Parts: sequence; structure tokens; C-alpha cells
Amino acid sequence: MSPIAETVRRLHRAALVALLAAPVLDPGRAVGQAADPVSVALTGDRAVPASRCARYEVEVSPPKPGTEVRLQRRRSGAWDTIARRTLDAVSTASFRLCFGWNDLGTVRIRAIWPQQDQMNLAASSVPLDVRVPRAAWMKRIDRLSAGVGVGVSVREDGHVLYRRRDGRRRVPASNEKLLLTLALLDALGPDRPLQTLAAARGPADGVVGDLWILGRGSGGCAGR
Repeated sequence: MSPIAETVRRLHRAALVALLAAPVLDPGRAVGQAADPVSVALTGDRAVPASRCARYEVEVSPPKPGTEVRLQRRRSGAWDTIARRTLDAVSTASFRLCFGWNDLGTVRIRAIWPQQDQMNLAASSVPLDVRVPRAAWMKRIDRLSAGVGVGVSVREDGHVLYRRRDGRRRVPASNEKLLLTLALLDALGPDRPLQTLAAARGPADGVVGDLWILGRGSGGCAGR
């Protein structure tokens, strides 16, 4: 074999060995794509009373200004996108999230940066659990209506803001008054006088302030 042919044979063998020793590339990875995803941080209030709103901040690094970031909420075992924002010049975005009656309990949210270039992979923040208790005015209605046979429903623009036993069936109050009147008439008779009381705070300078007619006694106050 000639020296030239021997040299070519050796070069071919060296190239084949190098090819077999080279690592296998993942065909699904884009050329130049980084192995590490971006970092997404979500911060904000962890306790927000129902009927109130709170602001949540998202920061993505390395900086990705002009790209989209999404706020998601966990529902029925899946993540639903509830808002989208564009990252500003310093790679941050702000979300305003409001909580209502149907959010009472714990709401789990997260921020996600979907892949939008060949440099980084998609990533999401650590989920944030937000506790949503009753607001102070809701607790006050709870106290005032406790032990009282009433139902309460507060709505605005078709949205339920508060509800308490509003779906329970009840006997109309007017029907109860008829039955009570018949029972009292039968037990006391038509000639039994019933005293109706009026109450007020002590007069000041001869002037009586607010006057209350107490809800008991005679049903009519004519001539009194």
C-alpha cells in the first residue's frame, strides 16, 4: 500500500473513533438552548379578607423584559390562567387580585413564565397559599343574625358578597302573625287591654331625642 493510501486509511479510522466516542445529542433540544430554566419569584400578602384586594409582584431572572408572565390559580386539580402581564424594563410585573365570598378558605396561586425564546426553558414560581377569612363586616352580620330566624344575602352586580342561611325555606312572617293573633284572642279575649311602650333617652333641656316604639303590646296605637 502506498504511503498516501496508508495516511488516508489512518485519518478515516481516527474520524470514525471520534464519531463513536462523541456524546449523543438530544434531538428535542434546540441549538443553543440553556439547560436551566429561568427563575420566577412571586411575592404578596398571604392573608386577605374576603371582599378585599391585594397586589402580587413577579420577578423573572435572568431578565426577560418585554416577555409575558402569567398568574395562575389552582382549581379542581389543574392550573388556570387568571391574568397576563408584560415584564417591564427590570423584568418585573404586578398583579391585582381580588377575593370574594366564594374564595373563603385557602387560594393557591403561582406565576409562570412560558418559554418565549431559545435561550431558556419555561418555569414557574413556588405556589403561594393565600388564606381568605371572613371580613370584619361579615363577622358582624354573623353575630347579629345568630339565633335569629332570618336569612341574609348581600349581592352587587350579580355577585354574591355574603350569604347566611339565605336558601332555607321559612314560614312567611305575616302568616305567623295571623296564627299568633288568633291564639292570643282565644286565650285573652277581645277585651283584654295590651300596653304599648314608648322609650327614649332622658330629655335634655326639655327636648326628647330619639323615640322608640317597642315591638310588643297593642297592634294599633290610634288615639294614643
